[in-house]
Formats: sequence, C-alpha cells, structure tokens
Amino acid sequence: MKLTRLAPIVFGLVLIPFTASAVDILMPGRSGLVRYGEQSGVLKSQKSISKPIKGTSFPFPAAGGPDDPRIVGGTYRRCIIGQAGPCDKIPLNAGQWVGLGNPAGSKGYKYKGLGIPADPCTSVVIKRNVVRAICKGDGGIDDDFVLPVAPASVGDELILGSMRYCNQFDPPYKKDGGTKQIWKAKVKKHLVAPPVVCPDLDPAPPYGSASKAFLRRTAGLLR
Repeated sequence: MKLTRLAPIVFGLVLIPFTASAVDILMPGRSGLVRYGEQSGVLKSQKSISKPIKGTSFPFPAAGGPDDPRIVGGTYRRCIIGQAGPCDKIPLNAGQWVGLGNPAGSKGYKYKGLGIPADPCTSVVIKRNVVRAICKGDGGIDDDFVLPVAPASVGDELILGSMRYCNQFDPPYKKDGGTKQIWKAKVKKHLVAPPVVCPDLDPAPPYGSASKAFLRRTAGLLR
C-alpha cells in the first residue's frame, strides 16, 4: 500500500500519555475480519469493532477543538504486531468527516470514504459506545499483512490529532488461514479487557524513524 505516513490516531478506554500533549485510548477489541478474494488473493474487506467495558464509555474529540477530525483529519491502520517492515497509515481526510448529533459532533464523528485504493476506508465511526472501521479493496490493509496470522497478534490504530485509539486481537482466532481471518471475543458482562498499552506498530530499525525515541510512551496514569 503506497501511502504517505501521516499524523497519529487513538483507540481507548484507559488514557496513557505518549507525548506531552497526546493520549492513548485503550479499547477492548470485540470483533474483526480480514477477507481476501478466493481466486484473486486480493483484499476484499476488513472490519474492526471495539466496544467499551460495561459502565464505561470512549472519549471523543470536542467539536471545534484541536482534535476534531473535521479540522485535522486522521489516520487508520491495521498491522501484524512484531512484523518487520513499515506498516503504512491510511489517511482519513478532514473534508470527509461529519459530526454526529445535534449540534454536530456532540455524539461523535463518522468518516465516509469511497472504497477505492486512494480512499479505501468506507466507514469509520467513533462514538461513546463504539469505535468501528470498515475498509474495502486494494489499499485497505498493509501490503505485508498475510494469512495465516497466528501465532502473531493484530493491532488497530486510529489517530485523530493528539488522540490515539488502539486495540489488540490475540490468538487463537475463530478462523485463521486461507482467504479469511476472523476474531471475535465472546462477551459476558464486562469480562473483555483492553490491552495494557497500545501495541507498537512501528518496526524496529533500520525501518523505524529517528523520531521514535521522542514518541516513546511514559508510564501509564492507571498502571
């Protein structure tokens, strides 16, 4: 996927600073999908759904604030954790975000994409009770993403300004191999927990950026 790397994203439930002005939002990954064409081997679609633990909710950017995606845009990516090589970010252009609720932005935001290689994510939604991303076609996932995934884990990252939403899916997967990978967390009450920290989706040197040390996260507020 030949895309320019852009600014960061957030997924979360627990807030952890990773720069002086940025926070991680750690989310329980509830269900996800990666599906390839049976004959073409080309990605057809991917989907990720995160929901908060019962009794909690996800924060989202204040309307008109410095992290409002209608102003600053965002990025999204899904990566195999620990895989060598760069994992590119998919740009989510500011002009394609809309605010939800009345007034707009009071209940969250939704991104509407075209589902083409240059704009593969057809829908990205962030609300108090769900963060969901659906991407289709070539460009909707990193070129280095291969099946089967196990024994590796998979991480999603959504960045809106200084807010980074992240989750992590760990094996065993419901289905892993061939043309499809499915993971689904069977949820009873509030048993599904978010990751302890956002997974590191950036490769180690020589692939990594010289700025990686600057982005290193400090100890979590609640850890």
